Amino acid sequence: MLRELARFTDLWRRFQEREEKLRPEIVGDVGRVHRLSVSEPVGRLKEINRRLIERVDHAGKGTQSRH
Repeated sequence: MLRELARFTDLWRRFQEREEKLRPEIVGDVGRVHRLSVSEPVGRLKEINRRLIERVDHAGKGTQSRH
């Protein structure tokens, strides 16, 4: 869990440095993680991080990311 939270924090920092906002659905998903049963938060955070990494990869390839 800590590893995924640290990864999320690193990704969020990258978005802030590029002056990009997290999408509302990402913010909502992160906000709901604490409501999940004990075994679910890590999987949900991995999914959120995967989606953020895809945005970073697309932006790095010159694709305009959407807010």
